[in-house]
Amino acid sequence: MKLLTAETRYVDPNWDVTIETRQATALDDMRRSILIGHEQGKMGIGKEANSPDYLEHVARWNTMIVWAGCRVTLERVTHNDPEKPNRITEGMTLEEFNTYPAALVQLWEADVMRLNPQWMPDALGGEIGPVEQKNASPAN
Repeated sequence: MKLLTAETRYVDPNWDVTIETRQATALDDMRRSILIGHEQGKMGIGKEANSPDYLEHVARWNTMIVWAGCRVTLERVTHNDPEKPNRITEGMTLEEFNTYPAALVQLWEADVMRLNPQWMPDALGGEIGPVEQKNASPAN
């Protein structure tokens, strides 16, 4: 079976990386759920809105969801310039992911969500069904 894939290239003074992301399999979906559940357990259920660390908690919670999707659908990473110091590893931790540039994460997340729209809740709290895949090609 061929899965849809997408590539993103990100370049800045410290990065030159091409990330290939793929459509999730049923097993990837379970892996994502397990990663999210594990991190949620470490973070706790939630914080009160007036808590001093509320903003940090919510930011980390939202980043965790993105990280899990990026991690389980990562097909390949190409570091295009060996002189650039930053690297993405297949088993990246949430802490590592949280240090990546926001522009890189946003590009990567866009590919992940385009290939896996079932992970993108709609405004009513439901799930968005399959949509036409743009700029995606079957994996070899």
